[in-house]
Amino acid sequence: MDSSSDNFDYVFQLIKVLGSECRANRQESDKIESILRKLAKQSGLSYDQLSEKVSESTRQKYDEASTPDSTDRLILENYNLIYEIELQEYLNRRIWNLIQEIIEHLNSIRGFIIERKLTGTQTIDYYIQDKFDLKVEQLRRSNESLQDTKRITGNKLAAIYDEIRIVLGQISWDDVPNNFKERERISEILLQLKDLYGVDLMTKVS
Repeated sequence: MDSSSDNFDYVFQLIKVLGSECRANRQESDKIESILRKLAKQSGLSYDQLSEKVSESTRQKYDEASTPDSTDRLILENYNLIYEIELQEYLNRRIWNLIQEIIEHLNSIRGFIIERKLTGTQTIDYYIQDKFDLKVEQLRRSNESLQDTKRITGNKLAAIYDEIRIVLGQISWDDVPNNFKERERISEILLQLKDLYGVDLMTKVS
């Protein structure tokens, strides 16, 4: 299916959703109108009188009555603070996961360089199959254990940023093929960290 067909199908589905929402809103409006007519009949007023625009003085009294007091404001501030803390914690965990992936790929690249220099015969595919897969699984389990037991803080991330910058600067990238999938993935993650989270760890990788 080409892109124009995809776009048409998306627009068609969107129109169906909007139509459904309009019908639901209309049903709610009809329900409110029915309730108001019943209330008008019970109170001896006409529907037009009951549904007419609220006077300015009445609106002002309502606004004054509904204005939050100091206790309400304190509760709202606390809720906002909790939200900000939880949001930052969530972002930190997202960043932490990306960093863990960088570390995994760096371990693979470092090991490949060492093995190739020592033996001169190791191929990329063999090395990844023999060493990298097991290492990734071990690091994944360690990462899950760490996230389950410790809070990911900004200070901890800042320290890791510095360590990663040092490691990236120490790697001899000329010894790593440009199409090596671990190298390509590291470049993607570094760009994602910079664009989405403002974390600039960019270096000469690709």
